[in-house]
Amino acid sequence: MKACGTRRPLVWGALASVLGYALTAVAFYPGFMSADSLAQYESSKTLKFTDWHPPVMGWVWSLFNTLSDGPQGMLLWQLGLLWIALFLWYSSLLPASRGAWALLAVGLLPWVLNFAGVIWKDVGMAFALALAVALGLSTTRFVTVSTSVFMLFYALSLRYNALFALPPLLIFLWSRWRPDAKAWQTIAISMLTLAAMLLATNVVNYSVLKAEKTSPSSYMMVDDLFHLSLREGRSLMPGISFSNIQHCAGRVIGQNRLVGRSFCLAEGRNFSNRNPLNTPELSKIWLDAVASHPLRYLQFRTAAFVYLLRTAQDSPYYIWHPGIDANSLGLAQTNNTLTRVVHWWVDASARLAPLLFKPFIWFVLGIAVLTASLVQARGKNSNAALALSSSALLYILGYIPATPMADFRYVYWSVLAISLAAVLVLIGWGKPAAPSWRLRPWLLAIPISLCVALVALYMNAQNAFDLKIDRQLWSQFRDHSIPVSGTPRLVGFAPASDGLYRITGPDPHLIYDLHTQVVASKDVDYLAFDFHCEGQRAIPSVQLFWWNDNQPAAREEQSTTFTPASGMNVISTRFLRGWADVGRLAHLRVDLDPNDACAFLRIGVVHWVPRSP
Repeated sequence: MKACGTRRPLVWGALASVLGYALTAVAFYPGFMSADSLAQYESSKTLKFTDWHPPVMGWVWSLFNTLSDGPQGMLLWQLGLLWIALFLWYSSLLPASRGAWALLAVGLLPWVLNFAGVIWKDVGMAFALALAVALGLSTTRFVTVSTSVFMLFYALSLRYNALFALPPLLIFLWSRWRPDAKAWQTIAISMLTLAAMLLATNVVNYSVLKAEKTSPSSYMMVDDLFHLSLREGRSLMPGISFSNIQHCAGRVIGQNRLVGRSFCLAEGRNFSNRNPLNTPELSKIWLDAVASHPLRYLQFRTAAFVYLLRTAQDSPYYIWHPGIDANSLGLAQTNNTLTRVVHWWVDASARLAPLLFKPFIWFVLGIAVLTASLVQARGKNSNAALALSSSALLYILGYIPATPMADFRYVYWSVLAISLAAVLVLIGWGKPAAPSWRLRPWLLAIPISLCVALVALYMNAQNAFDLKIDRQLWSQFRDHSIPVSGTPRLVGFAPASDGLYRITGPDPHLIYDLHTQVVASKDVDYLAFDFHCEGQRAIPSVQLFWWNDNQPAAREEQSTTFTPASGMNVISTRFLRGWADVGRLAHLRVDLDPNDACAFLRIGVVHWVPRSP
């Protein structure tokens, strides 16, 4: 009777998993692809790999290409990892828990579903780790154990920073595989396994797949040297002038002016002979600079990490990738009904609960779930929740020395792991607490205090961690800047007290007339203006337009949009589309969006900085 009682929900769970797999495959078919995905697809065709992207992923993709050329093979493989993992998690709770169905629902959560069909190493790594742990919850047979270890190796080969996520998972798995081992033995064998995986990854990448070394770590070093150069007032980077550093400091990449600077510094340059951003001496220069300015380095890395977390002053960033990027490979994707439903589900969720699409809240939730798993009675589910939440938190913290951008996908494993762990904790809630916690309840004050501190950080991050890049630039340009003369024409604004404007219309903007100054666009290096928002209701955005007398009004193709900082904002004109072709400037227009973002607004006098000789 017990076997029959288990078999029926097992069959229904299998059918639900197959249905979830099929629906997500159709929604994302043939697989969403960004520029990174396209580069890896090309390597899968040529079998020429670099370590900028995971060689193992390109090689696995090449195997699927032999069956069906294109992204669909990787899509089906990737989604297979997810839905097999969710089914194994579900079946591990049978027949004891009716709440096991919630584990299958994790695959449909908007913050999991949004990237499930995007062919990224981040996604493949997350699904491989989920499957590895799910296998560890099932049996201890050789096939299960070896498949779990292989999934851990595959995850590590996709992203090197999986190194931060693996220790808690390995300790959990080895405690399942060798339950009689002492704690120190479990930890030791876990670390030896991790070391063996790192060695194997290196051998496979460079000895077997012959991947070219490109020093991806230089990406982070450039960001560090960029900031230290700006603070020093001179270039610390070989082959890069300080003028180029200043211009790139005035450019927004990924809603920030902190990281991703190598994209800007290398733009428009011919590095075919020798790339100064990827030279042997860069590591030594970086070490010397960090050793000379350790506090500045720590300040910068903390600010970059807070930018990744997306605090109160930041909106969620890059939570959906639309189909397949434009390419010359003939790959395309067409939205179907399911694609539109998934997009609506993600978009509506992000509008209703934007916090759930910010890494910050997942860090706080991770602490809460970790604490709850410790309070619960020890068992395979509470131990799995403890391992998952610990892995998720360590993975997020691993970005402190190496924040690449603020894309939500960078914490995708943490989001999936905490979602799974939260379900396990909720299913096990109500069982007797662990004795050690009943004896020492004061220990709960530690995570509670940490969460309170994090909430305070969330609300005040802009004041605490803003490096004020614009203010640094303005101090360098103030003495030779030229203010735009005259009073701007107000549209949708009305003057208020203390130089503030009150929004009165649906499209509030200011228009400056430049006829009296005879300013040519080619003679302007930077634009600068003071911005202040009072009674902020939403994150304000500013759109800046420019045009000449040959145009009757502003055009979208001659504009730039950015999130302004409170205080001086400096914009490099070098990277503004259409700026150089305007000729003599006739008008500048500054728009606020959304129009109700601020109750009152001050936009100080616009300045322009003449081009350096």
